[in-house]
Amino acid sequence: MNFLKRVPLPLSGVALGFAALGNLLSAYNMSFKVICGVLAFIGLILITGKYLSDIEAFTTDMKNPVIASVSGTYTMALMLLAVYVKPVVPTFAIALWYIAIVLHFILIIYFTLNIVLKIKIPDEMMKIAASFFIVYVGIAVASVTAPAFKNMALGQICFWIGFILYIPFFIYVSYRYIKLGNKKIEAKALACIYAAPASLCVAGYISSFEQKNILFLGGLYIFSLLMYLVGTAVATDLFVSFVKNNDFKFYPSLAGLTFPFVISAIATKQFNAVLTKADIQIWIRPALPLIFNIELVIAILGVIFAAVCFARHVFFSGVKS
Repeated sequence: MNFLKRVPLPLSGVALGFAALGNLLSAYNMSFKVICGVLAFIGLILITGKYLSDIEAFTTDMKNPVIASVSGTYTMALMLLAVYVKPVVPTFAIALWYIAIVLHFILIIYFTLNIVLKIKIPDEMMKIAASFFIVYVGIAVASVTAPAFKNMALGQICFWIGFILYIPFFIYVSYRYIKLGNKKIEAKALACIYAAPASLCVAGYISSFEQKNILFLGGLYIFSLLMYLVGTAVATDLFVSFVKNNDFKFYPSLAGLTFPFVISAIATKQFNAVLTKADIQIWIRPALPLIFNIELVIAILGVIFAAVCFARHVFFSGVKS
């Protein structure tokens, strides 16, 4: 079981990516959802096994600003996987969903008190990362999954919490990148997370609100598309750096190539469905199917690439040739 020591907490980000991708691909074939769900569960089981067998490693990791913030993908993945198991064990699924939400709120409180409020500006700005969005906007996953548990009120509350917190943290995090840049390869992968928060808000708003403000939703979607372009630009720069430096080392931050791109595709698909159902004609609507197809391909490639990198690191990095 020595391989458990090589399991990085960001693996939960890959699990989250698989859980979201399964929902996206279920429209084509339910087998894809089953496969993605199983892989997501395996990822969370590995992380849980590691930290249950080494509590000290968990406490140490939770003192690291980046790793602690990425831990939010664990609770986000639990929220999505609760929907997976609901048809089979509904009582367990409901309990799991609520527990995941509570744990995420606990993370928000912990992270704010022990990380954010202790960062000294400008001396410790390098501690700030795009992964902070996971903590504060990640709670919006509850708004995406709320319909499955028939708790739209809680979903709406979680949406507004995530959306409102996104605004100051977008400024806070962006100031750090504008001021200090983003040159390290591992940092570039992390910055891909920029593609996620706005798209998650779009998906959360559409899922939890029956009456939708199209002007608000449209503006939010356009902004999410701009952030998606930022994320894809960063991802492109990342791969160029890999090739240019002939450096294909493993970085836990590669998990940033998963969920951000999957949730962007989900947001586009849902936004197009809303416009189509209401028969609303806006300038971007004819392009949405093409945008979705491009996002879907990128999402699949991102999840597969990250999964292969993590699998090689966990299961084969200790194997001598």
